[in-house]
Amino acid sequence: MFLPRPELEPGERVLRTWHANRLRRGVARGGTLNLTDRRLLFQPNTLEALIGLRAESWDCSQLGGAELVEGRRCIATWRRRLGVVLTDGEVLQFVVWEPEAAVDEFDALLAVWARSR
Repeated sequence: MFLPRPELEPGERVLRTWHANRLRRGVARGGTLNLTDRRLLFQPNTLEALIGLRAESWDCSQLGGAELVEGRRCIATWRRRLGVVLTDGEVLQFVVWEPEAAVDEFDALLAVWARSR
């Protein structure tokens, strides 16, 4: 599936990109999850964009950290998810490859962002 480049603001840098499905109300939408030096950005793939899905973003100041979220049974295993905890308590859920590593990397990059402020 064609994955468009994220629409960045002038001077914004991507720190890490994950291929991800955004889970919302029981529906998975494909795209990329980009952590930049300013925000977290979910960019839908081309097919999802054609049916009306728009990019979503959250300022880094809204991000409280990451956690593993237990998922549903998928084929022969349980599929864990990357949970991004917002400062208001909401947990955004994303299916990514190796979610355990993604949690550690996300938290490390968020800590670097916090120290730079």
